[in-house]
Amino acid sequence: MNKIQLTSCGVVFNEQDHTYTLGEKQLQGITGVLQRRLFPDKYADVDPEVLAKAAARGTAIHRYCQIYDELGIVTEGCEEVTHYAAMCKALDLVPVASEYLVTDGEHYASKIDAVYQGENGVILNDRKTTYHLDKEYVSWQLSIYAWMFERMNPGVEVEGLTATWMREGICEYVGIDRKDASLVEALLQADINDEPFQYYPDADDVPDYISKVQRELANIDSSMKMLKARQDALKAEVLARMSEEHASTIRTELATFSRVAPSQKYVFDEKRFMENHRDIYDQYCTKLQSRKESLTIKFK
Repeated sequence: MNKIQLTSCGVVFNEQDHTYTLGEKQLQGITGVLQRRLFPDKYADVDPEVLAKAAARGTAIHRYCQIYDELGIVTEGCEEVTHYAAMCKALDLVPVASEYLVTDGEHYASKIDAVYQGENGVILNDRKTTYHLDKEYVSWQLSIYAWMFERMNPGVEVEGLTATWMREGICEYVGIDRKDASLVEALLQADINDEPFQYYPDADDVPDYISKVQRELANIDSSMKMLKARQDALKAEVLARMSEEHASTIRTELATFSRVAPSQKYVFDEKRFMENHRDIYDQYCTKLQSRKESLTIKFK
């Protein structure tokens, strides 16, 4: 089987500051789109130092896998690439390209970790070294890549999307669902316009009264999160300046800005008290508190 020839998009990737440039135009990466429009809280609870170490580790593993794809060399001391090489041989994966740059030619660009030979086209692959494999995230990521790939290579069909998950001795080759091109285009257009985007997978038996309002509620929720993030950023900026100037209170025609100094206080450990003194705790749990009926909505 002849090796498929892929189009070069002309984008220049600067690894040091992770930027994409096409001519004199700087393009945005797809990771930012996903964070802004679909997964804003994905790593919100992870310590930045932990994230930085994980990113450095992931970058090294990606590089070693690229070396194997292009040269067939297994880097010594890297368990992940050893398992990756064994997987490629077992599944007869033939790389067409590694770290292949794709772009829409106007706004976005990114690198596809691996492009494998398919039966009549290609299979796109993303390598993940995260603690868990987030298939929904990878589905959006690879679907965008596939959309750009086919625009650049109109004669080459993307037959499938896959992920290679490498973590602590695990090396799994996982099939990934592809999002419809219309959804990809809607997501990118929302990002270009700086508008909220909400995606709802098809669901059976959704009541009409929910179908009628769910998108509006989701848009409101997304807008509130964006406004809250902006509010927090502005408050942090004001607090920093007031702290520098040792200002405690500033009054304007609209509001009073008060800087609260850091402090410590003792709090009552109810859980510990209940465990150690359950008999006394029960004596004081005599007040019945009523709570009104309410609705909780958790957006994806």
